[in-house]
Amino acid sequence: MDDTQDLETKRAAARKAMGGEAYETKLETKAVDLQKKRREAMVAMESPDQRARREAQEKSILDREAAKKQLALDLEREKETLAKRRADEAVEKQAKEEERQNLEKTRQAEFESKQNLIERLRQDSDQKLAPLRTLKTDLAQNVKTENLSATKIALMENERRLETGAFVAEVGSTPRRFSGWIIGAIIICGLSLGTIGFVIYKNQSAGPVVLTLAVNSLIFADENQALAVDNKGALEIINTVSQLRKLNGPRDSVLNIYPTKNLSADPKKPNISAVGLAEFLNASQISLTEELSRHFGNRFMIGVYRGTSNDLFWVFTINDWEYSKAAILTQELGFFDRLLSPFLVDTTFSSDLAGAGMVDEVVKNKDARVVKNKLNQTLAIYSFLDQQTLVVTQNEEALSRLIDNFNTPRPGQ
Repeated sequence: MDDTQDLETKRAAARKAMGGEAYETKLETKAVDLQKKRREAMVAMESPDQRARREAQEKSILDREAAKKQLALDLEREKETLAKRRADEAVEKQAKEEERQNLEKTRQAEFESKQNLIERLRQDSDQKLAPLRTLKTDLAQNVKTENLSATKIALMENERRLETGAFVAEVGSTPRRFSGWIIGAIIICGLSLGTIGFVIYKNQSAGPVVLTLAVNSLIFADENQALAVDNKGALEIINTVSQLRKLNGPRDSVLNIYPTKNLSADPKKPNISAVGLAEFLNASQISLTEELSRHFGNRFMIGVYRGTSNDLFWVFTINDWEYSKAAILTQELGFFDRLLSPFLVDTTFSSDLAGAGMVDEVVKNKDARVVKNKLNQTLAIYSFLDQQTLVVTQNEEALSRLIDNFNTPRPGQ
């Protein structure tokens, strides 16, 4: 065996010596040609089905390569776009910072100028500025220096009027004291008649009686505000919620707006009841798709978080977590648009949604889906607090506070 291998080696060396420097190249060319001829022979012997499968495989390989190249180009373009956007944001941030510093310098200069003017006036011995005298300052000075109260001042003024007023009636005139008695009697009679008329009017046309409803909100709220939806149109309901969103309140607080209706036909004996989700959506003409609404429970919550801005929020009960999550994922932008746009007509929310994109975030250890505009600013956010509770609101600050309130025990728990 060793002699045969040595013989083959010697023959290969002899052929290489006889072929010269181009021997290796000729050998490789011969191998390539042989491989090519074999492939052509295999192609010629292929059946139509084998040829179709081979061409499909080759096309699949080419498509994968093309897709990889296109993906690489897209990633490169996205990196360039992101770098450019960050550079623009840095320039914009620097410009705003410079503007803020210039404004601060201007205010500081104005403040120092006013301070210098006041100091010069104080140091100028020729300028003797006396404080402006008013009735209010004179009364305050008397109270302070002469130990007088407002009641004593009023009594002294009354005594002065009695001492200076004439009690002798002129011819054809009524004595002043007698006139005072007449005026007082007329005033008392008028007040009595007004009170009697008001009582009669209230008894004849009693208005609706407002009753408080025991509120058990899904998330702890600092304040509760009833919203009667019966006998109201959709536009009136939406405008009422929008106005409540704009109202100022305690900072970092949660307002629960709970819809109600009166089940009694007797206005003197109202029967106030809470309104469920389906009825509220129907009354306010907010249409969710059947694929979404069938997975939502009837209990819900709508309200406002008063933080850096007044942010609207919804809280839903979920019947089937898996299906509802999958349904929302297929129509996230439309989901936000239907729930928030009607109450945010004074903003650019709807138009901003057109060019927005969805990203994943984590807020207080809760997975959240966030819609961002072209400036990477949050437009809306939703998160499943557990498998029975879904929160939809406008930003991470509001969601963070709602998560804290969700973890706060409600009365009766």
